[in-house]
Amino acid sequence: MTQEQEGNRALPDAVGLRAMLESAGRDAALRAQFRAVLQPMLALESGHCVGAEVLMRWRLDDGTDVPPERFIPIARELGCLPVLSREVFVHAASALAAIGLPDGFHVSFNVPAGYLLDDRFDAHLAEIDQILPPQADIWIELTEDEALPDSEAALTRLASVRHGRVKIGVDDFGTGFNGVETVARVQPDFLKLDQSLTAALGTPDENRALLDVARYAGAYRGVRVVAEGIENAMQVVRLRELGIQGGQGFFFDQPMSLEAFAVWLPQAELRAGAPAG
Repeated sequence: MTQEQEGNRALPDAVGLRAMLESAGRDAALRAQFRAVLQPMLALESGHCVGAEVLMRWRLDDGTDVPPERFIPIARELGCLPVLSREVFVHAASALAAIGLPDGFHVSFNVPAGYLLDDRFDAHLAEIDQILPPQADIWIELTEDEALPDSEAALTRLASVRHGRVKIGVDDFGTGFNGVETVARVQPDFLKLDQSLTAALGTPDENRALLDVARYAGAYRGVRVVAEGIENAMQVVRLRELGIQGGQGFFFDQPMSLEAFAVWLPQAELRAGAPAG
C-alpha cells in the first residue's frame, strides 16, 4: 500500500474522521470525495504493463488528502467500506473500459474478508464485471488486515466468487493475517509479496522461507506472483532470479489518477516495444 503526501492543512482527528465517514456512507454527494488511483503492475521480464491495482484515496473539499491508513480502518469498523469501495471500484472500471486495455490485462481490487462476505459484494462485483471489457481479468486481493474465517462457509464463498475471469489472490503475503496458512486455505490464483519482503532482497534479512513458498507456488502451482514495493533495479534482478513474474512500485511509477493512467499506458507499451493501441 502506498502513502501519499499529506497537504499543509491539519487533518481532522479520529472523532472528526469518524463523523465524516458516517455521513459519506449515507450521502452520495460526500462519496464524491473518494477517488481511485491506479498502481501499474509490470511483467518483470518484458517490461509490459499487464495490470493495475485500484487504490482508494480520500480528498476533502478543502484539498486535504486523508491517508488510507487513517480512514480505511475506521470505515471498516463503521461498516461503510463496502459502499465507499463500490463508488471507487465502479468509477475506476468505467474509466479503464473507456481507454481500451490490452488482452490479458488484469484490474485488481483490494477486498477485506468482511467485504467479501458482505451480502452487497455480489452485486458490486457484477457491476464491475459488466463494465470492464471482456479481455480484462478481475483480480480480488484479500487484504492482510482482516482474517478470512476458517470455515466451510468462507471456502464456499471463495468458490462462488472465483469464476471465469474473476481471480482470487492474497495481498501483502508475509504480513498481517496473510501468511502460509492463509495461502494453503485460499489456494490463490495470484500472490502479492509484501513490500517488506521486497525491501529485504539481497540483504541479510532476506526471508528465504517465505520467498521459497512464493517461488514454489509460481513454479509448480501456476500461481501468478507479484512483488510489491520495488524501488531499484537490484530488486528487479533478484526477483527475476527467484522466478517472480510481476512487480509494482516506485521504480516503475507511482500511483496515478485515472486520467494520467490513460496517457501513461500507451507510452509505457511503446517503451516496452509494443505497438501503440
